[in-house]
Amino acid sequence: SLLMHDPGQLENTDLAAQALMRDPIAGPNIVTYESPLRVLTWLRERAAPAGYDVEADFKMSLSYKQLVDPDGIPRAQLYLRDISVADLQTLKARAEKICENWGCHVAGDLMAYSDFATKIPKTLLDSMSTSIFMVAGVVGFVALALGRTRHLAALLLSSFWGPCLMVIMMAALKIPMDFLKCIFASTLVGLAGDNAIQYLYASRTDDLHDGIEHHGGASIQTATLMALTCLLYLGSYFDPPKTFGLIMAAGLMAGLAGDLFLLNGLLRRREPLQAREESKALAVGEAR
Repeated sequence: SLLMHDPGQLENTDLAAQALMRDPIAGPNIVTYESPLRVLTWLRERAAPAGYDVEADFKMSLSYKQLVDPDGIPRAQLYLRDISVADLQTLKARAEKICENWGCHVAGDLMAYSDFATKIPKTLLDSMSTSIFMVAGVVGFVALALGRTRHLAALLLSSFWGPCLMVIMMAALKIPMDFLKCIFASTLVGLAGDNAIQYLYASRTDDLHDGIEHHGGASIQTATLMALTCLLYLGSYFDPPKTFGLIMAAGLMAGLAGDLFLLNGLLRRREPLQAREESKALAVGEAR
């Protein structure tokens, strides 16, 4: 809708809508518009009986109430060819420039949705970076308290593998962001580090393999059940929940792969290096 700022501006509503339609950038996306004055003109031209007060009757109709609010502020309903976020933001930007002369702005549910959608990526990245920093702090504190700081790099890398991988895949596949995808990303980041903390507490000795062996099976069962539960969204009538269910299930399994298999691989890779360093130190000591 093209909403005027002041009441009673029926003629200016049409002039502003026509100026927007003539705009070379936003105009091609506007099929037509409907305004109070345009409807009233149409009624007067369509064989109204002599002496019949069309305007008075029109003001009592539902159509009038949809185009003019109780305060008398009129609006023009714009009919668009494309309602993608990019086109809606282009329309908004051009309307802001044109409406400097007429005192109006574009509004409505579609414009609110497009404004919301443009803020999703920034909000997602900001919240993810904050959450990752907090999770890293918690994992680091637990590792320090339990004397496992030598495993800290492997724990952090394996914990953030799943969320980072899924966000990169979504960007590569150009999956559009919405509030459901934000829930997905927030959930994955919230779960990051949970298994690592469980492994730290379960390791009875300095060897983290004890904790992985003790709780690894439970990690697999929990992640699998959660992923299967997410697949229930595939029964939805709408596409966004279906997409959400698929990427949530994939994200949980990617997180499990990082928490369990990647962590095991990093630990095994580190052990030969550590053994070589210890043997080298021992050889140097014996030489002395």
